[in-house]
Amino acid sequence: MAYSFVELSSSINRKDFLSRSKELNEYFKQFASQDQKRGLAKCYVLISDKNETVGYYTISASSVLLTSFPKIVQKRVSYKVLPVALIGRLAIDKKFEGKGFGSILIYDAIERVKKNVLAVAAVIVTAKDNKASNFYKHLGFIPFDSLINDKETLFYPLSKVFNTI
Repeated sequence: MAYSFVELSSSINRKDFLSRSKELNEYFKQFASQDQKRGLAKCYVLISDKNETVGYYTISASSVLLTSFPKIVQKRVSYKVLPVALIGRLAIDKKFEGKGFGSILIYDAIERVKKNVLAVAAVIVTAKDNKASNFYKHLGFIPFDSLINDKETLFYPLSKVFNTI
């Protein structure tokens, strides 16, 4: 079976998508296209050659206070905030769980950020639970020293200011 990434469009079958998260299902079906049209987020969808939606993620620009990063990074940068790319939502359809597609979605997001014309210091994610946190850590994401918005947020370094971490 072959898979490909596409940017969200009206031709994507969203009504049959069913992840384990009611919130992420609702977002994908009702709000993702609105956010994309308004320029608030880009939504990328992994589809199979049978036109099944395997999963999706959203990505947008954000920033994080420099004090949230490790001290070694704070010493190297004179700005108060660092630009980052935020993976705001990520979901896999139940039919495709446990087959490595989450890692593929993350890899695609990081590669898109690296190829983009925007300079960002890191890609960040907010883990919704311990399972998600462990998944991101396994992929090389690093937890911030403190909680952001009362949730565990992790970052994947892209800038050279992180070379000694």
